[in-house]
Amino acid sequence: HKSGVMLFDVSVSDAVGLSSTAQVRVNVAPVNDRPVGTAANLYHAATEDNTSAGQTVASLIAAHFSDADAGASVQGMVIQWNQTTTAQGVWQYSTNAGSQWQDLPANLASNNLTAALYLRATDLLRFVPAANFNGDSLPIYYRAVDNSFPSQAGGSTVNLLNWNNSLDSDSPISAGGGATVIRARVAAVNDAPTFSVSALGGNFTEGADSAVGAPVYLFNAPTSSTGPSDEPGQKITQLTFT
Repeated sequence: HKSGVMLFDVSVSDAVGLSSTAQVRVNVAPVNDRPVGTAANLYHAATEDNTSAGQTVASLIAAHFSDADAGASVQGMVIQWNQTTTAQGVWQYSTNAGSQWQDLPANLASNNLTAALYLRATDLLRFVPAANFNGDSLPIYYRAVDNSFPSQAGGSTVNLLNWNNSLDSDSPISAGGGATVIRARVAAVNDAPTFSVSALGGNFTEGADSAVGAPVYLFNAPTSSTGPSDEPGQKITQLTFT
């Protein structure tokens, strides 16, 4: 990745040992070097049953961006494949500082090289978990974009085949190959138990005791739950009457 003026000393000698040295000056013109995504997995933090605030593209990937060019920086990212399922949640992006949000396009459900989604460094990305989902989502695949990329609106599409030929070492978009993915890491929260009854279980008379040894039912057909299916180890420990 060297460029600029380079000097070489060239010496010639004859059969009797006489020699002469001259300096050769070579000017190597610089070209852009392709950026590299340096992390296999990035994680966007979210919380169960809550919509995350969103992160800028720069804050999400800048620490995992490498470029040999002096002064190179993250200009954006290109998302080419969204493997996250609706049972896990929905990825959304905003190009106006969070005033409006849009779901990632449906055409990213498969590996889309001809109409990938471009987001600028200042655009926002967030994850909206499905009800009661927690844990790590399936990934979205992205490529980093450096600041030699032509100015383009956030939310527009990019044909990666125009930029990522195997010989294009000067491309402003990092190479593919699944090296850079983002997953949502959704922290679990406890869900409140539920309890409901259809009616009272019996009739009682003021001043009269129930028969000794007879069971007393306060509720008819009560139903209860300790929470959703992701909380199987919990149990109801107390009933409070008010």
